[in-house]
Amino acid sequence: MRLINLQVQGYKNLQNINIDFLKSDGQTLLVGTNGSGKSNLLEVLSAIFSALYENNRKVEPEFKFVLCYEKDRPEEINVDLGEKIKVRIDNNDGSLSVAYSKLSEDNYTTVSPDEWLSLMPDHVIAVYSGEEDRLWQHYYFSSYNKYNKQYLEGKKAYQEERMIFLNHYYWELLASILAVDDISDHNAFVSDVLGLKSITGIKLTFDVNKIKRNKNDRARTIINLLNPDEKDEVIVSLDKYHEALEFSGFEKNFLFDMSVLTLHKDFKIITGLKILCDGEIQIESLSEGEKKLLLIYSAINIPAGENLYLFDEPDAHLHEGRKHEIYDLMQTDSKSDFVVSSHSPTLTSLFNYNKVLFVKNEHGSCVIENGDIAKVISEITNSEWNYIDHTLVMDSTRPLIITEGDGDVKYIKKAISELEQNDTKYSELKDVDFLHCGGALSVENTINELKTFLPNDKKIIAVFDRDNGGLDGLKKVTGKTNIGKGSKKCFKEQNVCSLMLPIKEGYTASDFVIEDYFSEKLKKDLAQQEIDNSTGEFNNLPGDIKKIVKKRLADRLDSYSAQELRGFSVLLDKLIKIVDETEAFVNV
Repeated sequence: MRLINLQVQGYKNLQNINIDFLKSDGQTLLVGTNGSGKSNLLEVLSAIFSALYENNRKVEPEFKFVLCYEKDRPEEINVDLGEKIKVRIDNNDGSLSVAYSKLSEDNYTTVSPDEWLSLMPDHVIAVYSGEEDRLWQHYYFSSYNKYNKQYLEGKKAYQEERMIFLNHYYWELLASILAVDDISDHNAFVSDVLGLKSITGIKLTFDVNKIKRNKNDRARTIINLLNPDEKDEVIVSLDKYHEALEFSGFEKNFLFDMSVLTLHKDFKIITGLKILCDGEIQIESLSEGEKKLLLIYSAINIPAGENLYLFDEPDAHLHEGRKHEIYDLMQTDSKSDFVVSSHSPTLTSLFNYNKVLFVKNEHGSCVIENGDIAKVISEITNSEWNYIDHTLVMDSTRPLIITEGDGDVKYIKKAISELEQNDTKYSELKDVDFLHCGGALSVENTINELKTFLPNDKKIIAVFDRDNGGLDGLKKVTGKTNIGKGSKKCFKEQNVCSLMLPIKEGYTASDFVIEDYFSEKLKKDLAQQEIDNSTGEFNNLPGDIKKIVKKRLADRLDSYSAQELRGFSVLLDKLIKIVDETEAFVNV
């Protein structure tokens, strides 16, 4: 299948959204910072197909949409339409409507709800490994729950799951299926890529009472193969486990059968599943990135068909050198369509710019733009990622200072340049890299991204404003919630140091931002000039004097002398102590 177009109105910050997917040709990368709306697009697609698969008449929550995509023509549809058809789904009349037409035309034939399934993707597969379960609860759990109940009560012998949500609960199950499969590439992925070698068996634990209550013949056969004596715990050989897989049919059939038996808290008969390895590496010892690779590999290789994949930041925590593996896996399924959200400059650089959509939040509404990769990478971090010299960034001897905004970097660099002329100790800070994040709450994401590829011993120093936003950012980075704005501590976790701006001598207010290193007289003079330049009428007085002074200070950057920048010395002194490891750190 191939997405063609999506129009959305009235879902969270998605107002009057119109996305053309044609240039993406089956692979769309949604990039943007947290809160931009990229995850909302995944929710919209999940909401639409969840309603259709469950044969509902409305999406929940309600919003207006039109979705068009290309797919193979079902056998029951007139062959004269060609091998591919165009499907249109909308709710313009308040209820869901599904229609199809020849791919090159817009002459649609509407179908009844009984015919919807043949026009849907074979599966909608979401891969998500975060703690947030909103997507699962709202759009995947309902169909999963209904089917499980019918399955174990014997009302349905078997039915493919169409809405599939893969997360951390599937790690052992997916790896066990790949390990015993007849496809050698799957076995090699488990042993060579994941490092799970010398698998000796599968340990299963059972709820014996639920075995007796099961009414599904298919489930009973699988349980008898795996645990014929109905014990509380068994170790199943790989051959016997493979026999159960063969009974189910294909890998995906076994996945759906075992999902019912192992995962649903109210119905699970198999209460534990663990792969037993003689080697040192077990599933629980895999890195978070390797576990995500397991989910992605399984999603693409186990449920066959024309699928729609929805991947939410699949590269998070994956090492820099391995992010291409996600991209490479996506290239192996040409029948399906991928919509992937990320804020990773690294993953973005692998995609042709036609496949990248930049998502940003402007005044509470989502705005989606196309753009070349360099522009997208730069906007993700609100920095100069694409211009940073690679050899310098990878040099572990050069500390990296991260600030909230671009202005912070400019002021610090200017202060170093001027003050070093009178005191050579500040020259030490010339061999430092700088990066700004576009806001305090973006610092944590930037640090997590950097840690995936920077040398482990490269010092990262995060500097926050001493205000509410900076305090929240510091709390996120350190994980400490009991910090106040008056804290003078410098926190350290491995190679990451974080602190709020040190206050200059004589300053008494609770908030302190970078502009407060300038003299009070300078700021007052700039404010007074704005008032003096007004005509005196009330409506002509400066509206937001703080923003005006902030801009005037920035505009004067090139003209500042060492005398005007002397207030910055307390910050530079602190940075030198951190770089030299003479600061008294608080370990977190």
